Amino acid sequence: MTIRWAVLGAGKIASKWATDLPLAGNASLQAVWARDPAKADEFAKHHGALRTASSVADLLGCGDVDAVYVATPHMLHAEGARACIEAGIPVLVEKPFALSRPETESIVELARSRKSLCMEALWTRFLPSFAKALEIVEEGRIGPVRHIVADFGFLAGRDPSSRLWDPALGGGSLLDIGIYPLFLARAFLGNPDRVEASMILSNSGVDSSCSIELSWHDGGTATLFSTFDDDTPCIAVLEGESGMIVFERMFHTPTTLVVNTVDGSERIAPPPGGNGYEHEIRHFGECIEQHLVESPLWSLADTLDLALLLDKAKEAASPA
Repeated sequence: MTIRWAVLGAGKIASKWATDLPLAGNASLQAVWARDPAKADEFAKHHGALRTASSVADLLGCGDVDAVYVATPHMLHAEGARACIEAGIPVLVEKPFALSRPETESIVELARSRKSLCMEALWTRFLPSFAKALEIVEEGRIGPVRHIVADFGFLAGRDPSSRLWDPALGGGSLLDIGIYPLFLARAFLGNPDRVEASMILSNSGVDSSCSIELSWHDGGTATLFSTFDDDTPCIAVLEGESGMIVFERMFHTPTTLVVNTVDGSERIAPPPGGNGYEHEIRHFGECIEQHLVESPLWSLADTLDLALLLDKAKEAASPA
């Protein structure tokens, strides 16, 4: 089965995603819509979409779309997801799924009530490097994970109109890139029992940097950091009782793992591929083929938990 995809949005992430679409093996690009028609036309020409839609309703209403990828600015993710669910079309929603836990809950409730397939596009969950790290931990090769360190930062120009800095567009380092360290910590240690955070706020009011400390009753801890003020190493380290796993730069992408145990050190390189989006595309297509309403790898419950963590970090943060 070839899944006919449509894309809401024509920005940088949408373009990287569409570049990987042919690599999924079960997908084709049917249509695109963007707020700027010229960008949509350029996107369609570059990536080979069969048509450019004049509106979201036009995108969803022609009967030639099997799935939609929502890659609009953050504040439009929930709106795009709702439109797809109401149209009865499976939808893959770029992270963050929505701007808050309550907004996330409203979309999840709608998807579940309509029994419509809906998944957050947290692509790192589907990468071979991430799957391999999960396997190593589950095998007990590094012992129980006790501490996680992860950072993600890059130097962003202070353009107040950019989505990174505009609060109306869901700006701030936490929502844009801090979500990845949070996701990683939760993936290997579960939902934390305590969340502490601090932020440095920009002139626009969104955070330019966010530091988060998580702790668990069983003694697990995590130290996480995101920033638009510096190019950081962008690595992640899982420290176990008898070894460690290092996700090399950039930890949230297809990357090399370094596994250190009492038996020595091992480097595990990612398999050849594209940007890495082909794995979530393939998985979502398989969910459609199997008539699933939620992903078994990244469920709506996972999305709700991550949304709550983001909200707790924002609530716990005090300006540094």
